[in-house]
Amino acid sequence: MPLFIFNLELKPKTALPLTGFTGYIAESLTLNIIGTVDKELAKKLHDTKTPKPFSVTPIIIDGKPIIMGDHVVEPGKALTIRVTAINNMGPILAEALDKVGTVRIGNVETTVEVKEALIITEEKLREDRGSRIRINFLTPVRFARKPLMRRRKPMFDFCPTPVNLARSALIHMQMTMKTTPTKTPTKLLRWIFTYVYMRDMIGRVVAVKHKNKPQLGFLGSAEYEINSARRVRREQFWTLLNYAELMNVGTGRSAGFGLIKITTP
Repeated sequence: MPLFIFNLELKPKTALPLTGFTGYIAESLTLNIIGTVDKELAKKLHDTKTPKPFSVTPIIIDGKPIIMGDHVVEPGKALTIRVTAINNMGPILAEALDKVGTVRIGNVETTVEVKEALIITEEKLREDRGSRIRINFLTPVRFARKPLMRRRKPMFDFCPTPVNLARSALIHMQMTMKTTPTKTPTKLLRWIFTYVYMRDMIGRVVAVKHKNKPQLGFLGSAEYEINSARRVRREQFWTLLNYAELMNVGTGRSAGFGLIKITTP
């Protein structure tokens, strides 16, 4: 179950205005690039209500994701985005990126270049990176709450508990890659609930705008600890965390929500 990572550099040819959460711009660019080799696939991915087999970061300027406010990017300024693709979507994106030299962001022609392309193997995903974990939530993260009764509007949980993180990654892997790191997901989630706990959390719920509608999510950082030496379960849990770091986590990941960075002491 390989993951394909494409780190792209964009340079606008004229001044480029950016407003609000730029993950939607990055997602639209990715779909347009896919459309250069398969228009029907790009449309299908645009219209689908199920998880997409790719994710993006918002546009990043000087190492910082642009998620709110108004910005004007000067001509020639380097912008970056990361696109992560699953399984056969990787070769499709690679082929499309090989053909595309420029894209349009609004009315601004922008050059696009692949600065780095990586393949992440299953073995790399299983890497156990330690018992103490710090996760920085670089873009708002939110977790859909499954309704037990009928309701009209979706509801979200904003707390990045270990179980929320793991369940989100599990569901996404199962729906897009048709696999999970364990044959007994429920038992794994019980183990995580019992042996992985949050030590600290700093941050707040913020609202970013898309088409003048607020999109809420948690922004900040949290620290966790695994209080178990059971190798297989730790490896399975870390598979989910490593996957979440590469694919984003929570709802809206294909548009850049739930972008995280994991560090260990």
